[in-house]
Amino acid sequence: MKGFKDWLSRPFRLLRSRPYNKRLSDLELLPPELLLQITDYLAIVDTICLGLCSRTLHHFTTGLCDLSPVRRNKSLALAALNRLVRDFPRMFCCHYCARLHSITDVLPPATDQIIFTKCPDLGAPFLYRGDGPLPSLMWFVRVHCLPSEYRFQHCHLAAVLQNHSCGGRWGISSESLAYTEVVDYPEDPARTTLLSVEGRVYVPAGARSTPLSLILQIQQWVLFHDDDIVFADWDNDVPLSVFHRLFICGGQKLGTAAVMDAIRSVVQQRGFSSLDEQPSSAAGYMRCSLCEVEFQISLEDCGKDGKAVIITKWLDLGAGMDLEDSKWKKKATFDPSGPRGGLDPTMASSGEVRRLFCESSDRESDPTRRNKSYLVGRQYRRTMRKSSWDFLYYTPHPIARRGRRI
Repeated sequence: MKGFKDWLSRPFRLLRSRPYNKRLSDLELLPPELLLQITDYLAIVDTICLGLCSRTLHHFTTGLCDLSPVRRNKSLALAALNRLVRDFPRMFCCHYCARLHSITDVLPPATDQIIFTKCPDLGAPFLYRGDGPLPSLMWFVRVHCLPSEYRFQHCHLAAVLQNHSCGGRWGISSESLAYTEVVDYPEDPARTTLLSVEGRVYVPAGARSTPLSLILQIQQWVLFHDDDIVFADWDNDVPLSVFHRLFICGGQKLGTAAVMDAIRSVVQQRGFSSLDEQPSSAAGYMRCSLCEVEFQISLEDCGKDGKAVIITKWLDLGAGMDLEDSKWKKKATFDPSGPRGGLDPTMASSGEVRRLFCESSDRESDPTRRNKSYLVGRQYRRTMRKSSWDFLYYTPHPIARRGRRI
């Protein structure tokens, strides 16, 4: 028995008898005094990154450096984390709690976060200490009489772009941002509303210095059934309360007088499009001067199911590297005391954001025909999943196992 124990312990004795000789880099071989002089000429963020290269460098750099400014200054901490995240493809920098989070912790926007965390962006919005509610895109998806299940926040933007930059093998992807939901609220039987969202990553061609950008396409439908007496005669005044809940963005509503005049004008001149035609456009491509969202209003005839007003929007959310990025901040924050308005000739757009969305993929970019197929004949009741609310139907997310691509 003793011989058997000696035989088992022999490999461990051999390992202990062979010390591991790590080859030091030229920088680590420098005298400590010279290393300290080098750090005097480095920014504190560079010193932190240098100290993480090895234990030797850590001892003579960050080990002897005053890091209290980083702990007190959130911008310095974020600068260091943004440098570090380049070497951690499965992590992204959270600008709310100044930490690195795994991109697999971020679930699709219409999925409830079940992570116990102190981060307001990852499931604890009550910890947000900023002015107003936690920034999100809630105003762009507001079409139903009830809140939407789709909640897009900055963590989704950062995780999708970090995953795309690192090959798209882990965590949430732009494809998993796709979502469609339909509400036929029994208290409002005259109307059915639909929301669909798609996301694509735009990669600038031949410009390595230009960052990636996430483009969202959002389409909202308000289908008025034939028994809706309010919608029976467009020559009469249509109460603005019909479109009161339909937001274009935080500063634009469909229920403004200018928007309604544009819709009435198209209906009187050309009517609604037939089943085989393209939707009638109530306005060309427009652009909100406040948040820079690009949108178009269309009209669609759904036969015996009724007539629909459609709003299609395109949002350029930027690279997700900073909460102060104007592309994100203008869309995610909303000032209720800010200006309002309707359609204006100066808001005309060339459709640039829509073009970027279409060029980002070879797939079909117009969701109108697909969304219409859900509503005609109430097909959504057969093809979509029913939620715990009896009047909400949705398309489920293809969520894979934890740690793999979503």
